[in-house]
Amino acid sequence: MALTSYPNTYSVDPDPNLPASKNCYAVALYDSFNPEVLFAEVLVQPEWSQPTLSQAELRAQNGIPPPPVPIVPNAFTIQLYNPDQQVLVKQVAGSWNSSAYWEFEMPQISFRAPSASALDRSQNDPATSDFTPKVAFNTEGRRNKEPDIPVAMFKGSRDLTIYQPNMHRVDVEDSKGLEVVLLLSAAVIKDIFFNASRETFNISSPNTTPGPSRKRVNSGPVIRETGRPAISPTMSGGIMPSITPRNTSQPLSAGPAPPPTVNPRTQWEIDAETARLKALVEAEEKERQRLELLEEERIKKMLEEEEREEQREKR
Repeated sequence: MALTSYPNTYSVDPDPNLPASKNCYAVALYDSFNPEVLFAEVLVQPEWSQPTLSQAELRAQNGIPPPPVPIVPNAFTIQLYNPDQQVLVKQVAGSWNSSAYWEFEMPQISFRAPSASALDRSQNDPATSDFTPKVAFNTEGRRNKEPDIPVAMFKGSRDLTIYQPNMHRVDVEDSKGLEVVLLLSAAVIKDIFFNASRETFNISSPNTTPGPSRKRVNSGPVIRETGRPAISPTMSGGIMPSITPRNTSQPLSAGPAPPPTVNPRTQWEIDAETARLKALVEAEEKERQRLELLEEERIKKMLEEEEREEQREKR
């Protein structure tokens, strides 16, 4: 499938060894002829669950708590560029008679109409407006009066087939943006839902063995070393849009921006390093006190020996 280049958007590949690149998953789609042109990107950070240990297990680990267990989130956001918009891909949990599936929405109108009016140019882009009608897409066919329109097939977690004739039947202005969303959503779902592992989120191996995790509220799976068998979802879109009008005039916060929050994994690494350094300092202090006692005993014995020697000389 050929993708046309949007206007230039530049990005720099991050170093996976940097602290900011730890404990997260990122993927981006660049132009094959001009690698500086970025079409879209995805950043996913896992959720965390703190395991519980008994007092005996905590004492065995020198009081250092176990590392938090990463959990795959049930949604991720695709950031499209030119026009800029965010597409939320959500996982809908399955029930006793149905399996889980994924869904997202694309606006019908993404590009601003040409206008000489300064008022029109000051308005938000249609893609970012909550009043723009949207078309829903999901990986599970529904039995409605209007038949579903299959637009893509993801088979074996490897091959993505896009049906171009059906793409023209979907009332979405940014068809290339829809193709990018299909490509990236398939890649992200394959990586973090079908083959979840510690390497996926660039998580360093802990030095301690975590204990059993407690019950979780999130339906996402716990990240394991081995992947899970893949399925073949079909992404389909409907002709009828779903309109969700909401109030877009939200007041902006006038206060200073809050400091960036530290994820539980990084906080655990900081706490574990602090506990290790504290234990090291305490061990050095005990060793210093032991050496001081030995030195005091040596000096005391030496003085006693000198005193006995003086007494013998006086005799």
